[in-house]
Amino acid sequence: MKKIQRVPLADYPYDIVFSIGNACGCAWYLKRCKLRLCAGPLDWVRGAETLEERVAIIANRFPDWLLPENLSPFESDGARFITTDKKCGIRFVHDFRCAIPFPEELALAQAKYARRQTRFFDLVGQAQHALLVWFNCLVPPASEETHRRALAQLRGALGNQVDLLSIEHDATLAMGKSHVVSMGSGLFRFRLNMDKSGSGTPQDYIFGDNPKAIKAILSRVRLRPDLAKRVRQHEWAFRVGRRLRFLLACFVPSRRLRQKIRQKRY
Repeated sequence: MKKIQRVPLADYPYDIVFSIGNACGCAWYLKRCKLRLCAGPLDWVRGAETLEERVAIIANRFPDWLLPENLSPFESDGARFITTDKKCGIRFVHDFRCAIPFPEELALAQAKYARRQTRFFDLVGQAQHALLVWFNCLVPPASEETHRRALAQLRGALGNQVDLLSIEHDATLAMGKSHVVSMGSGLFRFRLNMDKSGSGTPQDYIFGDNPKAIKAILSRVRLRPDLAKRVRQHEWAFRVGRRLRFLLACFVPSRRLRQKIRQKRY
């Protein structure tokens, strides 16, 4: 295995990059590395934590998502309400706040994910080169054969323009070490030890304990120049808008309205 070198991941830039999980960390890193052009259908969700499960959901085009009869009773961690779609195994951790009647909140969530799914298939279908990113420090790393099957399944469902980047935690490597496992033919696979405690499991099981190494890998992904510029402009507008919202909230007497104005959007 070779050490990661700061060279472009592929010979071509990408028209779109999407996270496919397996938790919130993947979309978070894409956003921080200015690679996230828009929200995807597998952003900010958990569950179905293996590569095979996530790929099957995409290949089957997100069947029967968020049907009320498939949802588990709400769990609460004190700040949010979490439900699991028992049919596909996806856990929705940021979509339900129980602030309005459940049928209304469910309809809003269903509409949001329907938009994201349509956007996903449209943008990937229109792209000359599309990259799907798998980031995993929750379950044991998948084998080379599993990755090859996953890429073949994705290309069968979405087209041969799709590449797969996999970044996985491997406790057998020395702490802080990053290695290339395989490259080429549309599959870019990296393993690294994301644990800093020595226990074999990252203390932060969503983001891993080694963000610098993960960002170094993602820095090798190139967007089309016009799209990279659009992401930078969007990030600037988002930060300015957020500061303005917080400033505006200071002059609002209603506490509930202040919280709504400041509320983080996923």
